[in-house]
Amino acid sequence: MHRLLTRQLKKAFGAQTNKDDFSADMHKLMGLVSDAYDEYSNERKFLEHTLEQNSQELTAANRLITEKNRELNEQVKVVTHSKSFLNRLIDSIPMFILTLDRHLKVISANKKFIESTNSDYSDYLQILSEASDRERFIRESDQLFANDIDILHNETDLLDGFNNTLHIAWSHTLVEDEEGNDIILSIGADLTERKHAENSMHWLAHNDSLTGIGNRRDFQKNLEHALNSKSNGALAFIDVNHFKQINDLHGHGVGDRVLVKIANTLKTITRSNDYISRLAGDEFTIIFCRVTEDIIGGVLDKLLKALNSYVVLDDGSQLPYTVSAGVAMFPQHASDEESLIVKADLAMYQAKKKGLGYWHLFNPQEDDFSSLHEDSRLIYCLKKAIEDSRMQLYYQPIIKLSDKTISHYEVLVRMIDENGDLVFPGTFIPAAERMGLIRDVDKWVLGHALQQLALHLNSIPDLRFTVNISAPSLQASDFPEVLKQALIDSGVPATHLLIELTETSYIDNFEQVLKNLEKVDELGVAIALDDFGIGFSSFSYLKKMPLSFVKLDGSYVKDLLNVPEDQVFVESVSKMVNAFGMQTIAEFVGDELSCQKLLELGVEYAQGFYIGQPQPYLTSIDEIKRNLQNG
Repeated sequence: MHRLLTRQLKKAFGAQTNKDDFSADMHKLMGLVSDAYDEYSNERKFLEHTLEQNSQELTAANRLITEKNRELNEQVKVVTHSKSFLNRLIDSIPMFILTLDRHLKVISANKKFIESTNSDYSDYLQILSEASDRERFIRESDQLFANDIDILHNETDLLDGFNNTLHIAWSHTLVEDEEGNDIILSIGADLTERKHAENSMHWLAHNDSLTGIGNRRDFQKNLEHALNSKSNGALAFIDVNHFKQINDLHGHGVGDRVLVKIANTLKTITRSNDYISRLAGDEFTIIFCRVTEDIIGGVLDKLLKALNSYVVLDDGSQLPYTVSAGVAMFPQHASDEESLIVKADLAMYQAKKKGLGYWHLFNPQEDDFSSLHEDSRLIYCLKKAIEDSRMQLYYQPIIKLSDKTISHYEVLVRMIDENGDLVFPGTFIPAAERMGLIRDVDKWVLGHALQQLALHLNSIPDLRFTVNISAPSLQASDFPEVLKQALIDSGVPATHLLIELTETSYIDNFEQVLKNLEKVDELGVAIALDDFGIGFSSFSYLKKMPLSFVKLDGSYVKDLLNVPEDQVFVESVSKMVNAFGMQTIAEFVGDELSCQKLLELGVEYAQGFYIGQPQPYLTSIDEIKRNLQNG
């Protein structure tokens, strides 16, 4: 009997109850109940075993779930970190990154795009300003979604937060979003600096960096275009007179200011369909389109009037400058570039021969290349003559009219060319002035004249020389020191030297000339003003310059005896000069009667072929000595 049933029977019928005390039926019943209890016990043990086993399985499953949760959390952390890193990476890329849906709406934009544009673009089409660009992008984006093309390129201009234009080059490709849908990934590269660099390079390739106008390449392109247009026009070559002297005397900074002002003036006075350029140095060009020969003269008059101007120096003084212009018409004078340029250049050369600040229109009947070639030959010969000392000094006496004694000698220069022939200053001095060599000539003459003077002062103690000094030399700030050093090197006392300034010479800085002349006067060197009476400025010079002598221009002396007006002028000038404490010299004196008349009119000194012709020093030294002794 099952032990559990036995306990229950004893509990119910007493502890002394025996199984024999029950009937057979009760025994049968108790057997069935006992079997039931046995079956229940077995079932319970099975259930307990099963429960234990399930508990173990659940514990293992729980541990697995816990481990899986931990791994999942780690993966979530990794994914979150990766996504954050990816976002930071995208935001740190110096490119514009957008994602677009099928309707080209902006899904996302990186930090670079948002901060650079400072605009809220909801649609990529808003970036495209032109309708044609929008239509093209819609069409090609449809091809992109249809996989007909792999990549789409376009360029756009965007405004940044400061209204500066950004030039962006875009590349568009298809990618999948988290849900597997196709979207457009748009990556834009900022090409603004490169575009600016390209534009700058293009600008520099066709424009002059100093003045901002076209350069030689631009000139050649525009000239070719103008000639191919088969219309009437003109080519003007413009050159700044004595530009080298401006640079030498005042520095390249002042020279640059002159060039910039000329360029700005050209921009103002030329038409929009004309082409202006700076070829090099001080050379400018204008291509006049659709002009004819009958109106070009008026155009050039207006042009030169505007271009002949001045710049203000740092000390407040004005520095005047002039230009010369040569013009050739096309197709009348030439229809090809080379011939037209040569003829315009030749015309400019002719303009310079007229003087400062003039223009000249090429004349096929009169202008040829022989004079240009001759000028080039003279310049070459002059350079070689200075280098090889193939220059020769001549001396012309200046007498005192009251007693006919020689006061001093004017030193004149001759050049000996490659053939050994003498070339007179009237031939090579203008070329030297045009080509900037006149200061070299001055220096050579001054140095050699003082050497000759030093050689003969012991035997002729009253000997004095006058040396012509050009305005460019006088304008050099170092001229007083150069003169002082030349006197020291030669050992000649300053009182034996006079310098003569030609009034008609190019003077672009009178203030500097005046300062230099005052220093020259302090050295004890006398100063003479040549060609007095030609320009109105002559009279103002009398009051300002520390002059000792004033030389009347020869045009008032040649016909003095026959022209009463010249006599009145000479007498008036003599009185005025004397009033300033100076003395008058008359040049081009041709006879004795003129000498007497000049003396009557108050002129103290005379010079001319009648007085004495220029002679080489070595052949005239005895005559000089004799004349001085006789005096």
